[in-house]
Amino acid sequence: MTLHLIKILPKICQLNTNQINKIYFETSKQFIKHNNYNLKLFSSALFYKMPFGGSNVKSPLDTSLEKLYEMRMYKVEPQHMKKFIQITTDNMPIRVKYSKLLGYWFTEFGTLNRVIHLWEYDSYQQRSQVRDSLSKDEQWLKFLNVMKPLLKKEKNISLRKLSDLICYDTPPNQPGNVHYRLNVFVLKEPHEANACKFKELADRIFKELADDKIDSFQHIGTFIADSGKMNQIIQYVRCSNLDDAALHKKFCENKELQNLRSEIEKIAVLGNSQILKPAPFSPLK
Repeated sequence: MTLHLIKILPKICQLNTNQINKIYFETSKQFIKHNNYNLKLFSSALFYKMPFGGSNVKSPLDTSLEKLYEMRMYKVEPQHMKKFIQITTDNMPIRVKYSKLLGYWFTEFGTLNRVIHLWEYDSYQQRSQVRDSLSKDEQWLKFLNVMKPLLKKEKNISLRKLSDLICYDTPPNQPGNVHYRLNVFVLKEPHEANACKFKELADRIFKELADDKIDSFQHIGTFIADSGKMNQIIQYVRCSNLDDAALHKKFCENKELQNLRSEIEKIAVLGNSQILKPAPFSPLK
């Protein structure tokens, strides 16, 4: 079956977007039904319009020239959290010499004793080079030998950005009690058009808030999964005041915001939302 898929990919890439979307949706349904790995690869390739067979087809979600992002998630044994924070704080200067850290957080509401960090790479190849270099760094290996036994579970996912990132090395307002909200949306149908539509609607929501000078709720970045569940959308929002009455009033009274949220609910489901606290060394404060 793999050989058959490779043979037909050049022909597939000559089709227009609507035709490809239709084929993608059908292969996605078959993958879900039969859990076939080849169909997963095929449908994933269609989703991102990868340039098979020298095709010049370009998609609005063409991520071939974009940065790669890795979100790592650790579940720390509760009794070891204090030690984990201390040794990670002490050793993070070693790690950031090799690649760019965007943010490092601990969950405050949601799955407790969870650590989430976001890294930026130029490509999968650069990430492999970084991991190889780290495997030869004696100081880093010494840290891992102490840190790894403190973990109960670890997981990672690669991401591509849907929106431009806004990264605050220094928060624009008083840091105060700053938190981040991590939202995980699941597209009801993993069409490229739905991902683009989600981006458009989310951008309009944050613009509406910015126009009303509500700055306690700031969009940091929206990503789409490049591994794992391909229909996941990851969104980071900076919350400088979780109790902002003006923000809650705005969402309750503004008809435009209500309509935009209703439109998002037609194409995506909010699968999970957690409130995070940035680590002292996190670039995103």
